[in-house]
Amino acid sequence: MSEKNKFNIQTFGSYKHLQGEFDDMKISFIDSNRMEANEESVYRKHTHIVYEAIIIEHGNYKCTVNDKMVKLSKWDIIVIQPGQKHEDFLAKGTIWYTFHFCITSDDKLNMLIFDKNIRPSEQIIHLASPERDFFSNMIKLFESESQENIYECYLIHNALFIAVFRKIMSLYSPFLLNEQFSSRHMVQQQAAKITSVFQKNLSKQPSLADLCKQCSMSRSSLHRTCQIYFNMPPRTAFLNYKMNHIVEFIKKNPDTSVKELSLIFGFKNQFHFSRMFKQQIGCYPSLLLLKYRKNHI
Repeated sequence: MSEKNKFNIQTFGSYKHLQGEFDDMKISFIDSNRMEANEESVYRKHTHIVYEAIIIEHGNYKCTVNDKMVKLSKWDIIVIQPGQKHEDFLAKGTIWYTFHFCITSDDKLNMLIFDKNIRPSEQIIHLASPERDFFSNMIKLFESESQENIYECYLIHNALFIAVFRKIMSLYSPFLLNEQFSSRHMVQQQAAKITSVFQKNLSKQPSLADLCKQCSMSRSSLHRTCQIYFNMPPRTAFLNYKMNHIVEFIKKNPDTSVKELSLIFGFKNQFHFSRMFKQQIGCYPSLLLLKYRKNHI
């Protein structure tokens, strides 16, 4: 039997030609595959050029990573990183799901997740019941969210994968991770937490102390993360986030008045709101409302 007939493959992707997140650490989803071994066989040794996360859905799975044998059971995960040598030993009926992805830094170099001294056995995650449900549901979403428009499909699959990736990283001990990756990943996690707090406060005007408390961060830590990720201090970053949200709200609700907007988003009065909007967006909200009202006619 030829190589390609040793197992069944359903591929969702590929997105190698599209860019990922616009951060100094870009995580780019390539494709996902459901695979089933049709016979007992060996898939030849190969050196990875992209990341591969392998989730075992049924049966037992054996492979070598840098010539070290590892064994996985149902609902185990292993992440193989670029540069590692990998050889599969397939048992008939084994079913596994894979995610292929890239991580690059702002200097376009491939970033490694794991410390160079990590043992292949330490790359394995044994999933507990709650995590099994998460990955099972995400795999179902990957397979169901397939559209004819490749760009729309990419946005959906990439967003789903970022959730999968963050979940996987949360299950690894920080001591196993490459220092450069760990520090950048931590900043992204903190930034995601800050953004979530910003979202919850769109109808309010929280003080710096409020933001620190809700983010569970000190003033210096919050300030440092906002400067790194948003390139501005916390209160300015929040105001910028809010104003951009208001712009999107105006596009969808052009019949709203300036006074109503100021009430919805928690400003003291419409004049204060208009002044702050002009400082951040470059025009008064009344002009933007007028523009989108004309577009709706």
